[in-house]
Amino acid sequence: MSRSIEFDKITAELVDIQLRDKGLKLSDISMILGIREDHVRKINSASSDKRYTLEHLYLLSKKWNTPLESFLPSDQNLSKINRYSKIDDEQKKIILDKIESQLRGDYKHE
Repeated sequence: MSRSIEFDKITAELVDIQLRDKGLKLSDISMILGIREDHVRKINSASSDKRYTLEHLYLLSKKWNTPLESFLPSDQNLSKINRYSKIDDEQKKIILDKIESQLRGDYKHE
């Protein structure tokens, strides 16, 4: 499976949305995941190659009583992210198809 930078960005943004909705801080994620806060900050930085793992997302979903799917790219979840909130369904489908292709290794990093 290839790495999809867009997948990682969207996942981090969806975690951040949940974090804000719950009135929590990055330090709270750090405690839940058992990792240093600076690592969590790197995950949320566009310039870093750090990312949330499936294990991280699982732990957050259990702790926050949130479905794991709420952290993954989908049409509904893209609508929660400001930069995607005003695009139409066809554009969202194109984005999701591209992410899927990247995960399969059909695309190179951009």
